[in-house]
Amino acid sequence: MKSFIYIMGIVLLAVFCSCEKQGEQDQGTEQGKEQGQGEKPEPESPEDDDLIVTPGIREQLRVNYANDDPRQYLVVFTTGLSRKCPVYLWAHTNSWDPVNHPQLAEQVSTDILEPLLKRGIAVVSWESVNQVETNTHIKTCEADMKLVYAWMKEHADEYLLNLDSLYVGGGSRGSIVSWRFIHENPELVKGGWFAEALPYPAGTSPDIILPITNASPYVRLTYKYNQSTHPAEEIHHPKYGWKVYRKYQELGIENKIEVLEDMGDAYYNGLWKFIRNSKLKPSSKDNN
Repeated sequence: MKSFIYIMGIVLLAVFCSCEKQGEQDQGTEQGKEQGQGEKPEPESPEDDDLIVTPGIREQLRVNYANDDPRQYLVVFTTGLSRKCPVYLWAHTNSWDPVNHPQLAEQVSTDILEPLLKRGIAVVSWESVNQVETNTHIKTCEADMKLVYAWMKEHADEYLLNLDSLYVGGGSRGSIVSWRFIHENPELVKGGWFAEALPYPAGTSPDIILPITNASPYVRLTYKYNQSTHPAEEIHHPKYGWKVYRKYQELGIENKIEVLEDMGDAYYNGLWKFIRNSKLKPSSKDNN
C-alpha cells in the first residue's frame, strides 16, 4: 500500500512539473508574440518558402533548340526539385571584347543563379547572335526567341519547367532581343526583369515603344547610375527606362512598371521575390 502511494506521488509530481513547464512555454510564447517574435506564419503554398533547395543542387544542361549550332542552343539550370518550377528565361549582354572574351549562354552570373535556384526557380539561358550590332542581328534573335519558347513548351515536362510562371529577362543586349517577345505575347509572360535595359542606340528607337499595349506585362528596369550621376559616355542610361515608363503611364498601366536607378552592380537584387510573389509587383527598392 505504501509502495502504491509512493508511486502515485511520483506520477502526480511528474504531471505537475510537466504542466508547470508547459505553462512556462505558453507564457514564453505569448511574450514572444507580444514582442513580434511569435510563430512563423504558414506559407500560402510550397512556392512561398524562402529556401527550398541548397545552392549545390543543380544541373546544367546544354541543348540545341534548333539546327544551327553553335548559334541556336540554350542552357537549362535545374533546381533539383521533383516538381515543375517557375522559369526565368535570360539573355546575356554584349561583350566588351567579343573576339577574345565573347559572352555566351553558359556564362550566367552566380548573382543571378544562386538566389533563384535556392528558391526553386529554374533558369534557361539562351544563345543566338551573341554580339548584337545591327537591326538584322536583332531580328534574328527575335526569331530565335520564338524557337526557344517552342522548345521549352515541347520539353516542359522533361525538364520540369512551369511555363505558366514564365519570367523573361536579360542584361543590356538581352533586354533588346527579348523586348518584342514579351509585349507581343503578354499571355505567355508573367513579368520581365532587365538590367541596364534598352541601351543606346536601341533605346532611342520607336520600335521600343510600338509593341507596348495595355496587356503588356509587369517589367522592372534596373540601372547602375541615376540620371544625374550618369557618365556621359555610358550607353546604359535610365532615361531610356523612363521613356518606357511614360508609355505605360500614357496607357494607364504605370502600376505595372518600375525603373530603379542607383543599383550599382546589384542589378538583379530582389529578382527572386519578383518571381515568387506576384503581390510584390512593383515593389520598393528594398529588395534584399
